Amino acid sequence: MATEPENTKPTLENTLTGYGVSKVANKLLKAKHLKEIPSQQVYTYIKNGLIKTVTVEGQTRVTETEAHSWAAKFVANRERRAAEDAAVHEVKAS
Repeated sequence: MATEPENTKPTLENTLTGYGVSKVANKLLKAKHLKEIPSQQVYTYIKNGLIKTVTVEGQTRVTETEAHSWAAKFVANRERRAAEDAAVHEVKAS
């Protein structure tokens, strides 16, 4: 995971757009064979305050650290829900 020192000022070069955050999440989701997330859904999460943002040159951006942290939590939640769904389907099939 990328990390930036605490005193690094957010810039356009070291932050991501919502699209960039979706690329980070989708890379992890794809590796786990889970359904990818549309970038528009990430923008909705940003709008609703579920992903922490910073303002850089008037643009709403996400630090690389926050993007990777959020993506890891999102993927873990998707994995847990997929396992729960599989267990429910297994019980129904019995």
